[in-house]
Amino acid sequence: KTAYEIRNCDWSSDVCSSDLETWLSWEFEGEHSSPVRVTAAGDGREAVLGLPPDTEVTVTLHTRTADGVGTLTRTVSTGSLPTDELAPSLLVASKGMDDSPYLLTSVNTGSYNYFGPCWIVILDRYGRVIWYNQTSDNRLTLMPRPSLDGTHLVAEASSYYVEAPPTILEMTLSLRQEVEIDTPTLGFTYSELPDGSFVYDETVDGYSYWLTRQYADGTTERLWDCSAWMAEYSTEYWACATNTVWYDAADDLVIWSMFETSTVVAIDLATGEPAWWIGHRPGGLSLSDGIELELQHFPNLTADRTLLLTTHVPGSPMEQHIREFELGETDATQVWDYVPVDGAYGQYGGEAFRLPNGNTLVGFGTDGRVQEVTPEGEVVWDIDWSDHLVGNVVPIDDLYALDEGWE
Repeated sequence: KTAYEIRNCDWSSDVCSSDLETWLSWEFEGEHSSPVRVTAAGDGREAVLGLPPDTEVTVTLHTRTADGVGTLTRTVSTGSLPTDELAPSLLVASKGMDDSPYLLTSVNTGSYNYFGPCWIVILDRYGRVIWYNQTSDNRLTLMPRPSLDGTHLVAEASSYYVEAPPTILEMTLSLRQEVEIDTPTLGFTYSELPDGSFVYDETVDGYSYWLTRQYADGTTERLWDCSAWMAEYSTEYWACATNTVWYDAADDLVIWSMFETSTVVAIDLATGEPAWWIGHRPGGLSLSDGIELELQHFPNLTADRTLLLTTHVPGSPMEQHIREFELGETDATQVWDYVPVDGAYGQYGGEAFRLPNGNTLVGFGTDGRVQEVTPEGEVVWDIDWSDHLVGNVVPIDDLYALDEGWE
């Protein structure tokens, strides 16, 4: 992290009593600048975003008033990473990658996956960490995301495996704004809704699970009783345990994924009832070609309204697929299947996310690998955290948009 202090009173006394237009510029593998902002008189701050660790750079502060433009130059340096485990190895970077210059994810740097310490990180396409923030108390963060309005980051700090209160984190990249929202019934995963509320999995004993909504004032509402719905198929411990609660704005659905019972269900938020489901619970959409799900992770709907997910193959150790299904009235037909050929395999966790250029970002969970794959199955980008658990991976186009913050 690098923050450059803007001190307006470095200038003449008349500047100290007026508003300024200010921005920063610097050169690092090309020319860069921060957005032009109207800065009130007095001291202000702006962050230099996008630099890797141990980098020295000359930064120019530009100010503009009715009287003209001024500049002030300083040389600043980023620090070293707090642990070498935070940095992945870049294995492949070739033509055909998506244009997104940065990727947001999380990584668990401890000796045991799911037990912390966990870090939210942003990488550039050279695999360099250009931003990081540690989740406190060894709580787990697997799903960092841009907020729905794109002005800051949102992430969960869950406590399935540690003794600490679960919360939802919101922060700008400069950490100018940072807040923890108390979510005492948060289980493992969450999603933000357009009104600023959150939905997440709630459990009290590992047998009873609800899709729960928490509003801005802290009140909660149970929207759907998973255990009651699953009872005709399974009432076992963790039968409804979920690794994904993902909101789809286009159809106002929440996708809920049960890894122990290999079932994915879409809940209609307007009715609180299942709109469709696939997997082992009877009565859902039939999967084509005799496909079965096992330990599936991060099912999500693409812009083409297909369902994308990662899954193992029952009875076939070390075989993982990234599958895409077209959803019909009674069937889910596979339309794309990627099987990694270089040994990438996540025993737990993982995801698949469709990029704007048609490629797919694939995370391999506990394997520590992240790949970008073309529709033809060519790996055009590949990084490796050497068996450290990685969370969802999200493309980022504009770092400064994530530093706008909220009112």
